[in-house]
Amino acid sequence: MHIEFGSDWNSGFMEEFAGKLKQEIKDNIFPLPPEIGEGFSKKIDIDKDLRFIIHSYHLNEPLTANRKAALANVDQLTFRFLYYQKPDKSYLSNVQVLNDTIDVTDYFPPHAPICYVIVKIKLQKLLSILEIHPLSKEFSSFTNDLNRPFIYQESMTPEIRGVLMGLSDYKEHGTLEKLYCKIKIMELLYHFFIRFSRRATYDFMHVNKADIEKILGIERIILQDLGTPPKLPQLARSIGMCESKMKQLFKKIYGDSIYNYYLSARMNEAASLLKNDKSLSVSEVGYALGFSNLSHFAQLFKRYIGVNPKEFSLNNLTV
Repeated sequence: MHIEFGSDWNSGFMEEFAGKLKQEIKDNIFPLPPEIGEGFSKKIDIDKDLRFIIHSYHLNEPLTANRKAALANVDQLTFRFLYYQKPDKSYLSNVQVLNDTIDVTDYFPPHAPICYVIVKIKLQKLLSILEIHPLSKEFSSFTNDLNRPFIYQESMTPEIRGVLMGLSDYKEHGTLEKLYCKIKIMELLYHFFIRFSRRATYDFMHVNKADIEKILGIERIILQDLGTPPKLPQLARSIGMCESKMKQLFKKIYGDSIYNYYLSARMNEAASLLKNDKSLSVSEVGYALGFSNLSHFAQLFKRYIGVNPKEFSLNNLTV
């Protein structure tokens, strides 16, 4: 299923989205039609400079949300916090921060619980919330020319996931609803910038739409086969980009090298298998992910997960 909706908030963002789903909006919320899935979408305006949408649902079929925008004089950022369970592979979920000149397609897997929060915030509002100087090294990326495309992506964390679940499950609609939601949005921004400030590189770089889509395609290729280390020349050829440019852009968007990203995803996959499939031994998981040296597997697992795989497996046994 393909749904397109504009990103100009003041020109009927929710109305257009709901209209394509043929649903009525009531109190800024509309349910998903039963034939599409189960869940809801809701818009909340904190103030004129900060507003967000919560999408929380299970879909019967894949859904792509293609966000099209070509706005002049952009002065706001869009944060997209996307979490879905497949099964407990949270490294597949992500947080993106971009400006509204970018058209990027998201993929939502069928039958997976989804929580997707879009936060639109004016640049000056963001700087005020963060209480940072516009020219500070870590955050100067967000004070540059917003009219040219850029995107940063970070992996989902348990803290961000917890806040998203809290927003998704919140049922009160009284006078304090905006206060609750404002606090949670502040938490989301806090947890994103904690990770962003630790990345290997946060130097600002404008990236055109076509190159962004190519780099996001690299991530999908890597995740398809975590048992085989990525071959950079082959990856570059697959997306039609020179190797040096591919490595540079990937590091700008993801904050780390392609190989380090691969290792992180590989170890998270190992943790997911050990946690969710009790029939697999540590050695079987290591071999399944392409390791011939189990000692090397254990060392990498401890570096990325914090404990060795045997200890992790024992601690996650179902009683």
